[in-house]
Amino acid sequence: MKKHFTKRKWCFIHSHIHMNPFELIDLIKTNCQTYYCPKQILVVDEMIVPFNGRCKWIQHVKNKPHNTGLKIYCIADETNYLYDWWLYTGDSDRSNKATDIVLDFVDPIVEEYPTVPFYVIADSY
Repeated sequence: MKKHFTKRKWCFIHSHIHMNPFELIDLIKTNCQTYYCPKQILVVDEMIVPFNGRCKWIQHVKNKPHNTGLKIYCIADETNYLYDWWLYTGDSDRSNKATDIVLDFVDPIVEEYPTVPFYVIADSY
C-alpha cells in the first residue's frame, strides 16, 4: 500500500470505508456458485494464504511452504475452479472434524445437482 497511498490518504480512506469481510466473502462465494456448474471430480482440502499483517485469525502450520497466514478450507473441481471456501476463524459454528468439513462442502453440491455422479477426493476423510 505504501507504493499507492500516503499514510494520510490511507487513513482517510480507511476511516470512511467500513466493510465486514464476511459479507464480501459471502458475496463472492454466491457469485462463484451462481454462474458455474462444478465438474465431476471434486477436491476438498485446506490451504494457507500467506499473510503477515495484523489479523486475529492468523494460523501457523508446520511443514507448509507458506506456514504462516490465513487458513482456508475449500472445495475445487478438476479445472481448479474454487467453488466454495471457508475461512478458519477458530470460533465458528462449523465443526473442525475432517468428516464434517467434507460433508459441509459436498452436501449442498449434491443437493443442487442430484443427477451428476461426483467423485470427492479429500486428504483426511
